[in-house]
Amino acid sequence: MQIKNTAKEYDVIIVGSGAGGGMATKVLSEAGLSVAVVEAGPFFDPADPKTMTQLKPAFHSPRRGGSTTRHFGDYDQAYGGWEIEGEPYGQIGDTDFKWFRSRMLGGRTNHWGRISLRFGPNDFKRKSIDGLGEKVINQLVDEGLLDSISSIFSITEQNLLSLERFGEKSSSNLISAIKRSKKTSFSKFVYGLGIRNVGEHIARLLERNYEGNIKKFRCASCDELEQIEGVGPIVANEIVEFWSNQSNCIMVDECFVAGLVIEKTTNDLSEKLSGKTVVFTGSLKTISRKSAKEEIQRLGGRSPSSISKNTDYLVAGPGAGSKVNKAAELGISIISEEDFLSLINDE
Repeated sequence: MQIKNTAKEYDVIIVGSGAGGGMATKVLSEAGLSVAVVEAGPFFDPADPKTMTQLKPAFHSPRRGGSTTRHFGDYDQAYGGWEIEGEPYGQIGDTDFKWFRSRMLGGRTNHWGRISLRFGPNDFKRKSIDGLGEKVINQLVDEGLLDSISSIFSITEQNLLSLERFGEKSSSNLISAIKRSKKTSFSKFVYGLGIRNVGEHIARLLERNYEGNIKKFRCASCDELEQIEGVGPIVANEIVEFWSNQSNCIMVDECFVAGLVIEKTTNDLSEKLSGKTVVFTGSLKTISRKSAKEEIQRLGGRSPSSISKNTDYLVAGPGAGSKVNKAAELGISIISEEDFLSLINDE
């Protein structure tokens, strides 16, 4: 750190540019005072391999705080990790609840918000393979039995029997489930690869465009991908970057060598909901919410959880909430479950 002398004088010096320091700077500067803001700790250099992980957005981590070896995965508490002189500065009795100062650019606002232990979307996903949950995956990783997606198919019953809480029946059931998972769809496989910004909806768009052909998808250029409705330049670039990494290509090849089969998809699906957005509120009687959303996606539409001015239909069932009022205000078509079923079944 370098200290520079300056001839300029300030009315106030604020240490830390987090929520408190940032607001204080705003209020005082708007009141006419000359304010200097300095950081409480060194700057995390995004080009330095040792500190660049600290500046990654939280959504780049599968779990906001999950890790088998560190409390916050990629993220440290602040510059210097957890071992900082004078920290923690506060603690409730003899509990483990402690207050640390976040000594970095942006303070708590920038840092704590990204490492906060809150659930992300993946925490609410069902297990894609019966019996293969996060705890089991962590066990396999810790034992050196799992280091990539493809290595799942190399796990044996004997491997599982050596793990805690695994008996002959549970081991046999999991191996059977892994074998069944070798037959999957293009969209599920692509989504499971973890390509940045490629969620389930984008994966289905890619499946529709490439008709389930992984080879064509692997060779796609940014320009080609951007021609797909719903795929923008950011997503296209992430996909091309993923396939430009040789280790990713090897991992996918290993999956197919292990017996992975992508079920063929047809491209004769109706496009009646192409570009349409359908939102649900209340309960459904004759079809589950999950099945209804899958049907919308099959027909080329989208089904987010929230309503907006871009929503085309609101399907309102018993117990409908405030979405109905918002839809009415926005002039969105409000339909019943029966109307919805007619909409998707009327060929």
